[in-house]
Amino acid sequence: MDTPAGNKRKILTNILSLSLLQIGNFVLPMITLPLVSRIIGPGNYGVINYIFAYVYYFVLFINAGFDLYGVRQMVAAKGDQPAIDSIVSRILVAKTYILTVCTIVFTVLVFTVPQLSGEKLVSLFAYLYCLGWVINPSWVYHSKQETRKFAVFSFFSKLFFSVAIVLSIQERSDYIYHPLITSLAHVGVSWISLRYALRRYGIKVHWAKARAIGETFKDIRHISFIELIRNQAHLTNIIIAGTMLSIRDTGFYTAALRIVIIVQSIIAMPLNTVLFPYVGEAFTGSHENGMDRLRKTLPYVFAITFGMSVFVLLFAEPLIGFVFGREFAGAAGLLRIFAFGLLFSNLNTALGQHVMLNLRLDAVYIRIMVTGFAANIGLLFWLHHLYGLAGTAAAWPIAELCILLMKAAYLHHKGVRIIDLEYYKPRQFYLNALKLRPSKR
Repeated sequence: MDTPAGNKRKILTNILSLSLLQIGNFVLPMITLPLVSRIIGPGNYGVINYIFAYVYYFVLFINAGFDLYGVRQMVAAKGDQPAIDSIVSRILVAKTYILTVCTIVFTVLVFTVPQLSGEKLVSLFAYLYCLGWVINPSWVYHSKQETRKFAVFSFFSKLFFSVAIVLSIQERSDYIYHPLITSLAHVGVSWISLRYALRRYGIKVHWAKARAIGETFKDIRHISFIELIRNQAHLTNIIIAGTMLSIRDTGFYTAALRIVIIVQSIIAMPLNTVLFPYVGEAFTGSHENGMDRLRKTLPYVFAITFGMSVFVLLFAEPLIGFVFGREFAGAAGLLRIFAFGLLFSNLNTALGQHVMLNLRLDAVYIRIMVTGFAANIGLLFWLHHLYGLAGTAAAWPIAELCILLMKAAYLHHKGVRIIDLEYYKPRQFYLNALKLRPSKR
């Protein structure tokens, strides 16, 4: 039987484990990235990131919403093994169907888009990455609150990746091996961790019927739209920027964006991923319990988000220099602009994922995100026309600010009080942190 102290310990352990997982995901590559980026140069680095932007779009379609949906369904199943078997099977089969459609579309793009047709081998190697997301079972571990187990598998995949990259890339023409090794490492860890999860949790996978898959798509449609819209900004901007900017400027743009993604993945993503089921669990008890837990949790989310954004703003130049070298010095100014997007984006995630989804405001969330998506594209073209590379970078932060203001205005209009200033006072902030700390018993 779970005790309050046990639950707190599990939550903190999972946040730490997922943070360590992300550190492993990026610290090891961070050892190799300075070496690789200096060898292949900004141009080839821009090519790789431009092609992966297309690939990540397909990953969004393959994965969009399934992580949150899977966690929500597994938590609701509460140990019902046949229900758990059905959830896992339906998600794996649904992703397989999506992969089939995506493969057809990507093949057409490779032969019609000049930037892809000129790099067919790189495009093929990069697309293999999608297969890993079909079978990736991270959401199963999150729902069981055993994130640390998946962290072990991921760490060794990144270790393999780092060693292979150092041994394979010795000159500029070797850049084609980077997407191949990236994809193989991801597919490998996904397969091994899936097999382990099925055995550990006694899950029996079967080929779900078409009707069940159709119902799954219907159930997940709101969350999928939310995930697609929320995560498209970086990818859309890279693809559009790649068509408007020179290859070298695209390299600067993607290098600055890479730092943002690293910071988000190490700090913000683990925090939000683990807290989503933790806050959602309180809402299953009662609305009042859920809102109380939400108000006590948000101050720490806001504080961490603000701190990491200020850090990136202040240390943009040394971060770029350390990771990419002098040849990428032109990316430092772009990273300072992206620091504001980092702040607004993670505040949006907090309001959307922890507040609006738990309050079942999915449809409203979608409308706001679609509006922000349209604003992002419009701003991208407009600001690029006015201010060039700097304007291209500013489009994303401004769009995220617009989304944040729309969410805050809607919640205020509906009388949803998510902020209790008492919890933000230094003394209360400290005392609540002590209460969150698990006891040794």
